[in-house]
Amino acid sequence: MDYRLGLMCGIDLPVPFLETTIHQPRLNEIALIGEQDFFSGVQCLCFYKNMFAQDKSVKLDTSNFQIFMTIMSDKTAKDKKNATLQLLSLLFPQSQVMMTPRSLLLTSKDTDPKYIDESNFEDL
Repeated sequence: MDYRLGLMCGIDLPVPFLETTIHQPRLNEIALIGEQDFFSGVQCLCFYKNMFAQDKSVKLDTSNFQIFMTIMSDKTAKDKKNATLQLLSLLFPQSQVMMTPRSLLLTSKDTDPKYIDESNFEDL
């Protein structure tokens, strides 16, 4: 799907596999959480195992989601986890975002819970 015009216009973008939309945060919304936390959260969501290609501690069969969850569960990376949860709250304002040991959970009053896990993280 071509999202270029939607991105330029700043509209909410559909996420069919979650049956919801991603809200494009405005500058004033980003300012609420702070620019540094915003970019820290974006960086955590956008980790790719190819970034660690030379690191022998990352196995070839490790998924991007496994790397993401490892970062989120690291006790020394609480600031990264908080920044990522704040970013997800901006992207999914209609949902409560929670982290479980094996997934991200989006809940709201109006719909069934949505899970972001190993099977659909790449689509996000």
